[in-house]
Order: sequence, then C-alpha cells, then structure tokens
Amino acid sequence: MILNTLVLCFVYVPAGCLLFYEHLPGITQFLPPQLSSRLPKWILPAGIISDPYETLSPETIIKTIKTVKCDYYKVIFGIINLPLIIVDSPEFSKEVATKSAKLYKKTFFSKRTFLEFFYGTNVFAEEDHQVWSQHRQLIDQSFVPSNLKLVAKVTDQVIEKDMIPAIESKLEKRDVMVDFANLTMDVIGHAAFGYALDSFHSKPGEETMDKKTSIFLEKADFLRIIPSKFLRMNLRIGPVGEIHRVCDSFSEVIKKIIEKREKTGLTGEESADDALSLLLKERRNNRENSTGGGILTDEELISNAFVLLVAGK
Repeated sequence: MILNTLVLCFVYVPAGCLLFYEHLPGITQFLPPQLSSRLPKWILPAGIISDPYETLSPETIIKTIKTVKCDYYKVIFGIINLPLIIVDSPEFSKEVATKSAKLYKKTFFSKRTFLEFFYGTNVFAEEDHQVWSQHRQLIDQSFVPSNLKLVAKVTDQVIEKDMIPAIESKLEKRDVMVDFANLTMDVIGHAAFGYALDSFHSKPGEETMDKKTSIFLEKADFLRIIPSKFLRMNLRIGPVGEIHRVCDSFSEVIKKIIEKREKTGLTGEESADDALSLLLKERRNNRENSTGGGILTDEELISNAFVLLVAGK
C-alpha cells in the first residue's frame, strides 16, 4: 500500500520583501477569515478563506489548496508584520530542505518554541546552518533501506490488525480522513519510535496523538503574542496550557523509551530498525569512538522525534 503525503512548506519572509513574492501564483490571504467575511464577496479574490468560523489551520489551508488547485498559498498579515508563504510542492520543499537550505532563513520563533517546550532544537527549527546540517545527517539514519522496509511492514500490520477490524466494527458511518490519520500515527509510532500509539483502540472522548499534534499546530502561533518567556513557560491555561500539555505528554513517552533502550544497550529485541533506535545507535557509536561531533542530547532527540511525528500529519 502506498500512502501519498501532502508536503507543506512554510516560509516566513520579512514584510519589506513581500513585493518579491508577488510573482508566485496562488492565493494571498490578506485578512483573517473573521474580517474577510465582512467584506462583499465580489471584491475578494478566488480562494480567500472568508468563513468566520474557520481558522487558518493546516487542515483549512490544505482543503483550500486542493479546492483551487494551486501550489502556493500566501498568508500576508501586513498589519501585524506576519507574512507567511505556504507551498504545496514536494520539489520546492526538497530544495528548501537540502540543496538550497542556506538560502532560506528560518525565523527564531520556531527555534524558540522548541527550545522552550522541548529544551532542544531540531532539523525543522534550527537556524544555524552548521548545526542544522548535523541534525540532518543524523536524521538521515531514519531513512535507510531497513527503516523503509519496516514502514512497509508496519503499514500492512496496522491495516490488517487494527484498521480493518475498526472499520468492520462500524460500517454504517465512518470518517475516512480520521481512519487514515490514525493509520499514519500508528505507523509512525512503530516505525519511528517502536511504540504502539494504538490510535484505533482509543476510547470515546480520549485524545489521540493525532489530536494532540493538531492542537500543537493550531495553537503554536499563539505564542507569538506572548512577549515574556516567563509567561510562555509558566502559563498553564488557555492555548499555552494546551501546548504545554501536548509537549509534556509526548516528551514523557519518548523519555521513557530512551531510558529503557539506553539501559538495555540496544541489544536483543530492543535492537530494532525504528528511527529512534538508529539515532541512539549512532549516538552511542560516536561516544565510543570519541568523535565528539554528531551527538544529539536527549532533548534534541525528543524534539526531532516530535518533528517526525508532526511531519506525518
């Protein structure tokens, strides 16, 4: 079974440089949906999100991109100096992530968020190119042939043992997108961390890992308007509280996995091909060989692990 993943590339640009991106095809969302909904429909460009009940979440933007069939979705809030370009183009995303990584500068906001909530940066947020290259070289271990074989094997197992029985238990009405989101999360759980997320076995009302990652993606931008690090780190109510809860929950799971595998020495059944095992093996080899470089801290491992999970959405 082949799963096609929609690749979204988020590129922040300085407000003064917006004119340089006017040539890009696609939609320019210049107002929040709540404000654009108050304007006459005939003056709004095609594709503008104007439903007052919608938010500029990844799900909403993906739906809009598919509807208007464009590769670029530009969200430009000149009033609060928050320009953003969203690109649905695997080729461009690959270029940003590899060959031309030095040309596309990341904002400190992303790095700050992961440093504050996971105490470690990652391949997505790191703005220092040298450090980013180190992260990327280690993350590449997650995509060796043995791990890709594991992904295929785990996908078949989850479909047969979890997805199909769940569908057959309630055939009359199902949300297919939820089923495939659960499939993706469970495959990532096994292939990336050797951990069963059991998305198909969640109880009614229970918050799945897919829901938790959605909360992070939807609420993370709220941190921009919190000026104080003290408030961002200690405010445990509202959107900030939800982000803390999600990050703490994920960190606790990955910490336990790391501790268990470090104690066992990654031998026997723990010597797996999942991405986390490969990263831990690489880190151990570097330590034993006293190379000094390419050693991720536990916090950086957790931060990168979270990125692998979010990338599957």
